[in-house]
Amino acid sequence: MRKLALAAAFLLLAATALAQHPRIVRGTVTSVAASGDLGAQIRGSRTKYIGYAVPEVEGERVMCCFENYGEFRSGGKCSLDHDGSSFTNDDHEQLHPLSETFALIYRVENGEIAKVRTYSMDCVLDADGAAITWIDGVDPRRSVALIVSLLSPTGHHSDNVMSALALHADPSATTELERLLKSSDASDETRGHAAFWLGQTRGRRGFEDVLAIARSQSSSPRLREKAVFAISQSSEPDATDELIKLAKNDPTAHVRGQALFWLSQKAGKKAASAVRDAVDDDPDAGVREKAVFAISQLPNDQSVPMLAELMKTHRDPRVRKKAAFWLGQKNDPRALAAIEDVLRK
Repeated sequence: MRKLALAAAFLLLAATALAQHPRIVRGTVTSVAASGDLGAQIRGSRTKYIGYAVPEVEGERVMCCFENYGEFRSGGKCSLDHDGSSFTNDDHEQLHPLSETFALIYRVENGEIAKVRTYSMDCVLDADGAAITWIDGVDPRRSVALIVSLLSPTGHHSDNVMSALALHADPSATTELERLLKSSDASDETRGHAAFWLGQTRGRRGFEDVLAIARSQSSSPRLREKAVFAISQSSEPDATDELIKLAKNDPTAHVRGQALFWLSQKAGKKAASAVRDAVDDDPDAGVREKAVFAISQLPNDQSVPMLAELMKTHRDPRVRKKAAFWLGQKNDPRALAAIEDVLRK
């Protein structure tokens, strides 16, 4: 009996959480029950804005708006008339979500969905005098289906809609993201957004999905480029190792160059060593030059000595020229000294 009571209490708490809405200022909120056709209910809204809450995928992220005063940053109000929230998952942020659900707010114009935006439930939303309808008890699967229906080739910017899809905790969202990633009918832009959000929100499973696309010789260069970027943004422990493998071994020069660039954004001896090796070992002259640029993107304590050495000693004159150019862009006395040393000889 005690277990049943606890289960009932949990379900009541979950239902209560889904019935709540974010703090909305300068607006009138009317709550209604969810209907059987979520899309029709939203498109038929008599208010400018209509929204609801559904469970959010695991991971600490804040979808609010922020105000900056020098180095001080605080949470500000999000205007529903503007483009929406600022998205952050920075561990150093002072703001942290308090709810396991998130809000989706739709803007309806002439019976059509004009915009969809996502917000953390503890954000403050400014309606600027508009009326808002809040739907209680939305089935997450119907929410996923509605979001997917908005990912048509025309009308909506797929990144905003794709992020809304990816934030859903419901398993159907994972299924849809994977379907879009693998769909031959979807554009590279849509598939690239699916790759990014799979990598950001679906843990190891999403990482493996994205890695398969990055390795696939049958995928377009543009899509593979987006997959390489998604790998570079992954928190999986072997993400750097996989970038190194792509930089060293992929048959496509463009993919190797992209992997080198994103490796250069990762400070660390392993990444720096892989980028340096590419200058000597890659068979493609264009990739070797991209590797020199990638070295220039490393922190100065790593990049300046490497560029100076390449400028002075590398066998390839194009590499020496590129190294000298990027060394000249450094605001570092060691770079100037190395260039002066070469000019004196």
